[in-house]
Amino acid sequence: MTPPYLHIVIVHLPVIGVMFTLAVMLLGLFFSDRRLILIGCAFAVVCAVGAVVAYGSGPPAFEQLRGGLDDATLELAERHALVGRAAFIGAIFAGIVALQGLLRTAADDGPSPWLVRGLAVLLIIVAGLMAWTAHLGGGIRHPEARGRVLGEGSALRSGAWEIDLDDQTSTVPIPSRN
Repeated sequence: MTPPYLHIVIVHLPVIGVMFTLAVMLLGLFFSDRRLILIGCAFAVVCAVGAVVAYGSGPPAFEQLRGGLDDATLELAERHALVGRAAFIGAIFAGIVALQGLLRTAADDGPSPWLVRGLAVLLIIVAGLMAWTAHLGGGIRHPEARGRVLGEGSALRSGAWEIDLDDQTSTVPIPSRN
């Protein structure tokens, strides 16, 4: 298994996991269900561990791909790494806050309401950062996901996008909205 492939496989776990954790936490808050809140805290800790693995797999993947990337893709990879670092730090912080909630549960009545609400807000921020990181990462290997048109504006007027795929330009028709 190559480092880029390993990175692509691993990164989906914390990204989807944070979204799922956020949903569980919000349901726990909405229904005032202590069990859901504790499950959300446990998932947040697991997502933090997954974020460590995903973040650690990024540099080896980049090093293997670096030679075959053009300047625009290198710039995109740098933005992906920067936003990924922010998502990683946020996930670690959320995991620490969630672990505090779990430890308080073992010691007494459980996490305080401010801790749970703060964790929910933090998870919203981390989910947004993870989604942004995932979008940027997808654009590294999928130029069509970047949302940019290569070449002159004539591609849009002719009803097609020109996409550069491995040094070959192909024309992809844009479906009509009729």
